[in-house]
Amino acid sequence: MFTNIKSRKYRVLFLMVFLSFIFSLSACSKENNFQSQSEGQIIPLHYSFTRYTLGDTVAISPTIAYGVVLEKSEYAEVPDTLDFLSPDEIVGAHYHRKVTMQVKKGIKNCKEGDIITYWEAGGKTKDGRIYVNEGFDSAEPGDTALVFVTDYKLAFHMLPVEDNKGNVSIPGDFMIEEKYSELTDIPEEKNLDANLPMEEYLDKVEKVVQEQAK
Repeated sequence: MFTNIKSRKYRVLFLMVFLSFIFSLSACSKENNFQSQSEGQIIPLHYSFTRYTLGDTVAISPTIAYGVVLEKSEYAEVPDTLDFLSPDEIVGAHYHRKVTMQVKKGIKNCKEGDIITYWEAGGKTKDGRIYVNEGFDSAEPGDTALVFVTDYKLAFHMLPVEDNKGNVSIPGDFMIEEKYSELTDIPEEKNLDANLPMEEYLDKVEKVVQEQAK
């Protein structure tokens, strides 16, 4: 019981930070929007994240799936899971494209063969604006990818796509199995960057899921 309460508190805290981060993009988005009018409506969105590890990401992701992207909506829109936002609060960072995936391996709260949907940041809106999420991974139809889905059905920004050799590139912090708050010795992220078989990384993610479930 105590473990479940701690887990819920951790997830709520993370989501508050995650949403605060999204809302903090308002000024940046509006500034870039003005400049974009003379740049063919392309609006770059710059993100700055607090450091999170694989352990943190697993803890706040109700669904984790490895699968094939079946389709992606043509236009970006504000997800219905963010319907609590008023029109004045909506900025470029809130626009996402809806993605449908067939699960090849369910890692958390899904199983092989399931069809899941989630929202991936960025894309072109119906009025011609194109939001480009610099530094974000993106999975296109036909790609095989690993997705961490948050409570709001948004894909976490670390969305590794498998290459044609079955390998995947992972940023250093997402090789760390512990939560960031649990680290006593914080390594340099760049020293941990890895290119490894997707199968090997899936084993690591599963291990973290199992340890956190204890």
